[in-house]
Amino acid sequence: MASTAKLVCPVCEHEETFFVFAGDDRRLRTSPKIFGLYRCARCRAGFLNPQPTEDEMRQAYPAPYWWVTGGPSRSLVSRLERAYREVMLQRHVQMARRFLPCPRPRLLDVGCGSGTFLHLLRRAAGIEGEGLEVSAEAAAAARTAYGLTIHTGSIDGVDFPEASYDFITMFHVLEHLPQPRKALLKIRTWLAPKGVLLLQVPNYDSLQARLLGERWIGFDIPRHLIAFTPSSLQLLLAAAGFVPSQPHYYCPREDAPCIASSLVPSLDPVAISISQDAPFASLRKAAYFGLVLAAQPFALAEAWLKKGGMMFVAATLKDPSDVG
Repeated sequence: MASTAKLVCPVCEHEETFFVFAGDDRRLRTSPKIFGLYRCARCRAGFLNPQPTEDEMRQAYPAPYWWVTGGPSRSLVSRLERAYREVMLQRHVQMARRFLPCPRPRLLDVGCGSGTFLHLLRRAAGIEGEGLEVSAEAAAAARTAYGLTIHTGSIDGVDFPEASYDFITMFHVLEHLPQPRKALLKIRTWLAPKGVLLLQVPNYDSLQARLLGERWIGFDIPRHLIAFTPSSLQLLLAAAGFVPSQPHYYCPREDAPCIASSLVPSLDPVAISISQDAPFASLRKAAYFGLVLAAQPFALAEAWLKKGGMMFVAATLKDPSDVG
């Protein structure tokens, strides 16, 4: 591939971009197709070109991509896995409680998966949030396991009344969207005037991304269409009518696991679940857990240096007259 390409950055719409590397789905092996990762010379965000087609995107999320709680009757391993995931999600609950705009907000979790975050937030703070989830299977699991109110559909495909929610969370959603600004402009209409949007995305400017290069699972080709830096995410939010906070780093659920999956993709729990007949699955999950523990000191260090593998950013609404 050529070293430069006349492409438009999906984050800031700048035309000066450059080729970084070519890669395939090294984590889940859903397709052998090669995609190019390009980077914007202005905002430094990365993006895929070509972008996957709709058929390729459906193929990239095979069952069981979304983790589903096994319930109390499942095996000891399943119960331990559920407990581990709940512990690892406490950082998300902590960040949500930190930015609550009011004690009992009307909350929407966009991309809620099987509802564990909403369940934990309800248990910790008594907040009855709702979810929006594109996967009908994950949405059904959230309703069955936790009795949650879940709307099934994409951001483009649903319409909520203006100012329906005081607090909207989007954990690992924005990097999957081909038109993130368009999505944020729509979500902006759902947010009340004094509301808060809380985002989480992988950090292309992290130490792990720099050290691991194209092996970094934070790129997660072809599911992740955009790789954000702190500055590019803030630029995007500002362009969509938000006032973003400075990023907050460290997430035990993803920082160290991202390192582990980058180093040994075959141990990734989602990869093991998808290949249901994977030999020695329990041993491989145990090995993965050990690798995650070993990576935690590095994850803590990079977060302390403000170069963490994942970043949270909270945003409030601009005055409507300031939106471009």
